[in-house]
Amino acid sequence: MKKLLIPLLLLAASAQAQDSFKVFNTSPINAGIEPSKFDTVNNKLIFVGKHHLYSYEPFVSDGTDTGTHILKDIATGTQTSNVSKYCVLGNKAYFAATDQANDRRLWTTDGTSAGTYLLKDIFPGGNDNVNNLMLYNGKIYFSALSLQHGRELWVTDGTAAGTDSVKDIYPGTTSSQVLPIGVANGKLLLSANYPGTGIELWVSDGTKAGTVLLKDIRPGSGSSNPQTGVTMNNILYFVADDSIHGPELWATDGTPSGTYLVKDIYPGTTGCNASGLYAYMGKLWFSAQTPAYGAELYTTDGTAANTIMVKDIQPGAAPSTPTYMYGFNNRVYFAATTTTYGSECWSSDGTDAGTVMLTDFYPGAFHSTPSSFIAFQNKLYFTARNDTNYSLVRTDGTDTGTHFINPAWKTKGFAMNIKYDMAVYDGALYFGAYFDSTGYELWYLADTLKRIPTPIYYTHINNRCSHIPQPYKPQFHNKNKYTIQNRQHYAYRCNWQCGKDRNTI
Repeated sequence: MKKLLIPLLLLAASAQAQDSFKVFNTSPINAGIEPSKFDTVNNKLIFVGKHHLYSYEPFVSDGTDTGTHILKDIATGTQTSNVSKYCVLGNKAYFAATDQANDRRLWTTDGTSAGTYLLKDIFPGGNDNVNNLMLYNGKIYFSALSLQHGRELWVTDGTAAGTDSVKDIYPGTTSSQVLPIGVANGKLLLSANYPGTGIELWVSDGTKAGTVLLKDIRPGSGSSNPQTGVTMNNILYFVADDSIHGPELWATDGTPSGTYLVKDIYPGTTGCNASGLYAYMGKLWFSAQTPAYGAELYTTDGTAANTIMVKDIQPGAAPSTPTYMYGFNNRVYFAATTTTYGSECWSSDGTDAGTVMLTDFYPGAFHSTPSSFIAFQNKLYFTARNDTNYSLVRTDGTDTGTHFINPAWKTKGFAMNIKYDMAVYDGALYFGAYFDSTGYELWYLADTLKRIPTPIYYTHINNRCSHIPQPYKPQFHNKNKYTIQNRQHYAYRCNWQCGKDRNTI
């Protein structure tokens, strides 16, 4: 990999169009809301945030300061509601949240405070313990606990009356511990416990009669423990343990005859422990381990013959452990670890020769630990570090077209530290980041292809910039005066620049 000289980096940075960033200062004490679990409903961005008074709760943003706020204090006071990932159906999103009584129930929101409410109390006086929400056939299926049946499969059409138990898989008050694990060929696949078979693969069409054991992968009372899978070409791929081959990659089309072991990658009972399953370009990409190569990158088209290791990224028995796979421009990007370069960003076209490291962000064996990959405006964005801070990276897939994006006035001690995931909403890239004294706040990067700057303003800009030591000054322009509570303030749009190394600009 070529090392770029600082003059070249400066030239590349100055050639880039300047980016417009915005920070939403939602916390008056600069505590930060630590946004994560983004989704959209009713043309609004919803996420989980940390309110300085109420801890972690559902939040919403319409892209403005006034439109960015907490939706509901579900666990009143400083308790956290521990909101799950959102599951969107129509013009509402559904999620599991824990209230002040420590009961985890099913909630819904339309993106407004008034429209955020408890959908149904499944276990009055007890803990519903709702989890694993999954969209299937125009309804949401999930696992929940009730007094009469224990933990079983439930469904909702978005109304309280339409929220009901599908089937008591393990009869009586004993729980089947059911979990929806995927959809394939028009059927919902489940992992569920049943007397005499253990935790095995079940299938459902959404009805009581149509919810049945699909295959006893590990015959007898032992459990194969099917894991949440990924669908490709109407086939669900998942990991299960039949006791003969260990945890290996399986596939199902929703029929008993169409449920099979894809390949015994690690012969014997240890199993390859396939993980990170990701479907892209007609292939399933995943990490699998063997005694000879450790955990490395594999692909499959669903047949044993075409289930292959793509490359031994870390030569020998040591693992490179590929993670965070994401497809972009006919390549899969991921994090992988080698003894020479540490954890860095790699990409692959599915061939040995075409699997290469993008660049050494943190030179030497240190870890840049790339993650949170997302495509935006024909570029790939992700987080990585070249010291202790995680910064935003933009790439076109080439070494020279890969840059950290940072303020023009930054110093080594003043870096944007990215945290959690990212999302594209209304022509902008949203993410959580820490810079200066703001805490982990919600930020966005405006449409970089519209080369005409839009009016992006910082609130409380004086506090942000007063800590920046001379001579690193922000480039202010378009000063605008506004009044809040009879006090005059000024807001500025600031220019930001790109640089592969934060210390070169």
